[in-house]
Amino acid sequence: MTTSSSISRTERHKITSKSSQLMSSNYHLEEKQYAPMVVIDGETTFGAWCDTQDEAKARLCHLEIALDYFSYPTKESEGVGREGTRIQAERAANMEKWYQESGRTNSIFTGLAKEHVEISNNNPE
Repeated sequence: MTTSSSISRTERHKITSKSSQLMSSNYHLEEKQYAPMVVIDGETTFGAWCDTQDEAKARLCHLEIALDYFSYPTKESEGVGREGTRIQAERAANMEKWYQESGRTNSIFTGLAKEHVEISNNNPE
């Protein structure tokens, strides 16, 4: 008898930003309540109000799990880590090469990328 199992992972599109935090009901009074808040690409989701920060932190963790918060890659994280360092180093090398090829001596790199890279215009407006 053979059994098989497969785990499928949903690929997420890269979003612009995401954040996860506790919101306070007020900042000027001693008696406060706290609510977990998760924002994924501009869509805000709030949890229930809690009397203590510890309870709200626990609810925030549950809300992050429910919304699959950690599976969304962000454009902000592109420049972070080993891959981000490689991309930035490659870009700097290309800009220097294009600057030298252009014969410029004014230390202005403006417009070099437009001459060598096709920039997509995916803005529908």
